[in-house]
Amino acid sequence: MNIVNYLKDGACGKARIVMALLQENVGDGINELYNEERNDYDATVNIARWENCREQGYVVSLRTKDYSKQLNIAWFEHRNSDNICAIEWEQCTINSPTIDTAQF
Repeated sequence: MNIVNYLKDGACGKARIVMALLQENVGDGINELYNEERNDYDATVNIARWENCREQGYVVSLRTKDYSKQLNIAWFEHRNSDNICAIEWEQCTINSPTIDTAQF
């Protein structure tokens, strides 16, 4: 496969870099969620694609084990400025939140 197209999933390069940094540092970046008594995290961390026409990126969801709380953070390249943008909100979802299901 051509290196230019390898691992391209529709998200911009800036959004993919943020995802790569998050993947590399997720254990260090969410230490406050680590429960030493249980030797596990109090929340699960999931990631999915975020699609809103030209605004392509990812959404990460941090959900408590009992499904009572969920923090979502979406990041993408803004369609007008080409800057990386992020939005966060609390909303419990069964599946990954999308622009159509998000309740800001």
